[in-house]
Amino acid sequence: MFLDPASGNRETIVNASNDLHDITIRDLVIECALKTEVPTDPNSTRSYRGGYNRGGILFRSDVETGMKNIKLVNLTVRNATYQGVSISETSGITIDHCDFNENGASVAPGQKLLHNLFLSHCSNVQIVDSRFVTSPYGSGVVLEQVSDAVVSNCEIARNGYYGVLITECKSISIKNNLIEANDRSGIMAEYLRQGSQNISITGNVIEFNNGFGLESYAVTNGKCEKNIYTGNGHDMMQEKINMEKIILME
Repeated sequence: MFLDPASGNRETIVNASNDLHDITIRDLVIECALKTEVPTDPNSTRSYRGGYNRGGILFRSDVETGMKNIKLVNLTVRNATYQGVSISETSGITIDHCDFNENGASVAPGQKLLHNLFLSHCSNVQIVDSRFVTSPYGSGVVLEQVSDAVVSNCEIARNGYYGVLITECKSISIKNNLIEANDRSGIMAEYLRQGSQNISITGNVIEFNNGFGLESYAVTNGKCEKNIYTGNGHDMMQEKINMEKIILME
């Protein structure tokens, strides 16, 4: 699926109503670049080089948990300057065998705010066996005020911000993933107002991230075990867990 640049639309797929439910999108490539031709030098047409504002999938509602049961299966979303996939106010999300890559560049609202996958105010989330890689300026996976979510057996690598960013969430499990070579920490659980609760980070291979392997602030009832850390940051301390309520500002 290729969005005609002349259409004037930003996203390729958008929900038509606030009560979207029981939807499956599968076996599809969503190409967000301006052209579908593959250049001889792939770096010449990377998404951050395009002066345009184009996204993949945007499902949002102004009704709390207004949407239900959305499944993305064997779906590729690539080369968006905006979010690759952005979903909000939804209960019941499955992302299975998907590949989101090269999404989230430096267009409005700006760097570090546009990502491969962005979930906000969602619950009952399963993200399995998928790739979230090479966001030029964003994170691989962002969970913002999400509850009851599992991210497992995924590759989350080479993103321009964090690998996984967790903000004000409850009951999140990050397990058995490869989290590699992200520009900041591999996993960040940040504090904004109340902090996150019941965050479990287990069995991941977390390596060669420029920041810490794991960085967290003011997480209540957090569990971190059986992770393998290799070559993160610039010192021996590859894990930073701070129980204080500290707001990070850049």
